[in-house]
Amino acid sequence: MVNLSLAFSFKNERFCLCITEKGTSKRNYKEVQGLTNPDFKTWNKKEQQFKVATYEAINNNNVLREIKERYQFLIDTFNPRSGLELFQLCETSAKVEANKVLTFGGYLESLINGMRNERNKKASKNYQNYINLLHKLKKEGKIINTPLSGIDNKHFIEFGRWLLPLSIDAGKSNYIKLMKLFKVIHNKAYNHELNNNVLKYKFADNAPTIERKERKALTTKQYDKFLKLDLMQIPQSGRNPLYYFELYSDYCIFLYEMKTRPVDVIRLHNDNITSINGKAYISYIPEKKKNYRKSKSVRNEITETAQRIIDKYKGKSLQGYIFPFAMNEYKWDMNDPKSWNCWNNRKQATEETINKFLKKVAPYIGVSPDDFTLYTFRHSAITHEIKANEKSPAIIAAEAGTSVAMIEKHYFDITA
Repeated sequence: MVNLSLAFSFKNERFCLCITEKGTSKRNYKEVQGLTNPDFKTWNKKEQQFKVATYEAINNNNVLREIKERYQFLIDTFNPRSGLELFQLCETSAKVEANKVLTFGGYLESLINGMRNERNKKASKNYQNYINLLHKLKKEGKIINTPLSGIDNKHFIEFGRWLLPLSIDAGKSNYIKLMKLFKVIHNKAYNHELNNNVLKYKFADNAPTIERKERKALTTKQYDKFLKLDLMQIPQSGRNPLYYFELYSDYCIFLYEMKTRPVDVIRLHNDNITSINGKAYISYIPEKKKNYRKSKSVRNEITETAQRIIDKYKGKSLQGYIFPFAMNEYKWDMNDPKSWNCWNNRKQATEETINKFLKKVAPYIGVSPDDFTLYTFRHSAITHEIKANEKSPAIIAAEAGTSVAMIEKHYFDITA
């Protein structure tokens, strides 16, 4: 039995896949095809990947991973005796695959599977966006089964026209995002010579006009009513409703006290708490800001009220989270796209449950149920601090994990 090892290296100034027969000096090379503008100055031989945070590098690393997985599958399945035999097996399997018709939906699913199994990059919302597009294509029903090589401008226009009559909740609000992603996937196929058509449709010209709701803030009197609310008044259902009402209420108060986004509070862990010169701080990287570039962390001093809430729930989460939501009893791998996607779905479900609780609460504090959501507390906290004029916009922005530009954009009337 001959053991073969795989590695990418250079041979005669060509970037190749090198097959080595273990224990010998025998090597066979095959030039790598399908890379997009590779910058070999960023190639890391030890880690076998391009070490730069660009779209081309990420795409090229995915191509290399797929090549290696294909060859490793052939090694494990057929146990070839040499590198030459392995290359012959690959050519034969490629001819078999070429006879199969790859549909647009099949290609999209292969991209999603690549993200699901990718371990070399942080999970991103791109993964969820690809899945959302797949769901929309399944509902449309025709384009998803079209051969990838046949996808053209006509299909692009048809998909756009199918999206426009949808309701806002069903996908109309994501028209631009979905159309952009459709084109991105087509471009991937085009770059790998799986499609020779060009998409010229100016979809943005037909984008729907969607009125964005004005961000509502509680008055100080309304927030004070929320703090003093008797939860026994709220209609109850399910098991142990008062416990959950209290948990949801404390969660909202914590949002206000720390001016934090809901998504960041859900995932706050006791490890995020630090002590500096006798003062307690929460330190975290906002989920909204996570990407392939250097992420900026937020450090905010814990208020007395927030500390009381932390102490109240300390030890109640088996995984050490600040809030003992059911979703926080799992060990999530936030760098694994599959795990991140599952966490994101649970997170959205948890936020929706709390928003339903707030709709029940709204009449008791004098606000419209449609204007009362989790985000109201962060918006209210920032609004109240700007009106108090005790801190500069720069300090408020830093504590809230946002920018002065965003403060000025959304709170212009107050800052003026």
